[in-house]
Amino acid sequence: MTKKSIKTLMSEVNQRLAQLDQQAKSIQDEKKKVRQDLKILNDQLVTELGRQLLTKLNLEEDNPEAIDAAFAKLDNLHDSDRGGAS
Repeated sequence: MTKKSIKTLMSEVNQRLAQLDQQAKSIQDEKKKVRQDLKILNDQLVTELGRQLLTKLNLEEDNPEAIDAAFAKLDNLHDSDRGGAS
């Protein structure tokens, strides 16, 4: 059986380390892409929920009084949620 020299072993270990570094970089790049995709989906969900809320509160027309009333309702809901949690 032929023994490898220390220099050859070090070279192989360094190559393996470089491979692992590349794998780690690829994983980080993929995580970044997935986070960006998740942000896009979250933004789409917020937009859709906003549209549903406007429709539910009959705010499809440009009516400042209705918008103020809707925000007052939301504030009351939020305040009652806080009161129930305390």
